[in-house]
Amino acid sequence: MNYEDLVTVQQGWNNLQEYGINALTGEADAYSMRLLCDLNQDGVKLMQSFLGDTLTFNEGSNWNAQVNGINSIASVMLPYSILGDLCRFILFHVEQKIYVHEMHSGQFTGTNEKFSEDILQDVKNTYVNYGKLRNAQANEGGRNVHAFSGRVT
Repeated sequence: MNYEDLVTVQQGWNNLQEYGINALTGEADAYSMRLLCDLNQDGVKLMQSFLGDTLTFNEGSNWNAQVNGINSIASVMLPYSILGDLCRFILFHVEQKIYVHEMHSGQFTGTNEKFSEDILQDVKNTYVNYGKLRNAQANEGGRNVHAFSGRVT
């Protein structure tokens, strides 16, 4: 595996625009716990998959006109503590990576191959957590499909 095979989502938050989420400001939260984000349709679908398919957003609550060149339709206050989990979810669910590696820098890197020992030695001081194999069972929208009944759990 080469370093070029990696897909990285970082907690600088600007690259979340690619997934329909525009991080605006933390100043909107009186408690400094949450980040105000605008969502376009892709971002709404992603957040519904991430937080639960029954979640709804009030369309027209967005602050800015567009996210990544697509019209914004909603906004959400996301706790800073959930953003790392969102990055991991994007790598598993959207990018379809099998392994996710958390780096000391706050970036999350996804691969489809386990790092070889030589690469691990080379980057041993870079990563907090090495591979986390995603659930290989059948899934639908990020939820597991129960093997016996076929119901989405």
